[in-house]
Amino acid sequence: MDAGMKAGTLAKIAMQVADYFGKAYDLSQTNQGLKAYDSSRFANIMHYHSLYFSAMAYQVMSIEEYKTATDKSTGMGKAVSLLKKTVAELDRAKAIVATIPSNYQDNFNAKYADVCKLRDKAINDNKTIYFERETPFEQLTRPDLQNFVKLEPLLGDILTGKLAIEEKLRHIVPP
Repeated sequence: MDAGMKAGTLAKIAMQVADYFGKAYDLSQTNQGLKAYDSSRFANIMHYHSLYFSAMAYQVMSIEEYKTATDKSTGMGKAVSLLKKTVAELDRAKAIVATIPSNYQDNFNAKYADVCKLRDKAINDNKTIYFERETPFEQLTRPDLQNFVKLEPLLGDILTGKLAIEEKLRHIVPP
């Protein structure tokens, strides 16, 4: 999983995307029309993406930890824990993936198989080579959210009719 950036940065972005999808899903559940839109597939896809990107954040961290552990001969216990956490996050998405279109299922099943394979290898390595204690899930550090977009405060301005962004874009947008 090489996106040309540091694993920590990629994990933060994935967790931020998961947060955005989670908020969108939560908001969709407050409106009956949105909740039932497209036989709830739209809402289920948002929910799936929320869980999937959370798992991907942990996967990025776990792969980086696994590589570091094999290079430095220490840290395999934490790598195993992160891989187990990734599988637990994917397990949460497993119930949702069955309710959305099948093209999502193919990708999910491939990711799930890859993560489980690496988890099993890491567990075996830890039992036979490293002998390190695993970190309990509740002690694992959750990837921080990283928002690379500067959001404009709109709600209050919408009510007054004057948006700050209008002033910034005034020179390119006709009045």
